[in-house]
Amino acid sequence: MADTSKILTAVAVIISITALYQTASENPADTMEESLEQVEVVDGDTVETGNETYRLLGIDTPETYGESNPLEFGLEDTYTDRRCLKRYGRKATGFVKEKTRREDVREIRMRTDPLADERGTYGRLLTYMYTGENTSINRKLLEKGYARLYDTRFSRREIFLEAEKNAKEQKLGLWSC
Repeated sequence: MADTSKILTAVAVIISITALYQTASENPADTMEESLEQVEVVDGDTVETGNETYRLLGIDTPETYGESNPLEFGLEDTYTDRRCLKRYGRKATGFVKEKTRREDVREIRMRTDPLADERGTYGRLLTYMYTGENTSINRKLLEKGYARLYDTRFSRREIFLEAEKNAKEQKLGLWSC
């Protein structure tokens, strides 16, 4: 009986620690969140304010101003695929502009991820962007096929991978190229 009691106590402790870990991982203490009233949209995965440039974490949208490499998106390096990517780069940028400038958007929240690097290659702050009722713009871009999953480490990777997979299967956005 004493062994059973010890086992049950150990199981209860493990369950409590697991629940505590899951709660902490959903809103980790070392996550920075910043509220913004307005951002300037540079392209589908980059926005800026007067003093900071933000790169949307976990995604990569086709370039709006430069050239995208079709091979990075699993496409052929052809004129047709480059044109298709350019079109969806513009659509991604337009989508982010719409989601951040609508009259009903009172707040834009940028949130870092403790598993990800703080800044990207060009010094941009790597963040998730939320509008409205916790609508993740990063995930929405993947769901619409306006972005691909960026191969890096971050906590929402599995959710984003599933969103990309669904968009690919439905041939949405750039996956129709």
